[in-house]
Amino acid sequence: MKKAVFPGHELRERREELGMTLAEAHAKVCVRPDYLCALEEGRMEVLPRGCYAKGFIRSYCALLELPVEPFLCAYDEEARRSNTLLARAHLGEPEKRPHRIQDAITWGAISFFLLLCWVTYIVVVNPRAEISEGAVEAGKLEVVVPPSPADPGF
Repeated sequence: MKKAVFPGHELRERREELGMTLAEAHAKVCVRPDYLCALEEGRMEVLPRGCYAKGFIRSYCALLELPVEPFLCAYDEEARRSNTLLARAHLGEPEKRPHRIQDAITWGAISFFLLLCWVTYIVVVNPRAEISEGAVEAGKLEVVVPPSPADPGF
């Protein structure tokens, strides 16, 4: 990997020359200390997307009373050279999954839906009522006719 071209060491030297700590710089420009440290070390991949990073550079240079243009040009050059920054600069482009993974997710969802339909049919639509254990069955109807009073055997 090529060495960073961003002159962050100049920012650090100027801040130290002014007798300012990172915490004091953070309090004055409202940029997170880890971003300020990344600027000073030339680690552009730590910073957020382009317009935010450029705003941080502008604010920090204004605080340190340094000309902003050389730092913005150096940032743009670093962004062109760094694949990480170029990849992060594409705002609306969603992350794409490999086709095999996408196909597996699709078939998994279809299989789950079919399984859910089958279970619903078995449980709700076609319940099994074939269980005969403990069932009560009615026998033949037997009618006993009582003897009538006119019967001689009464």
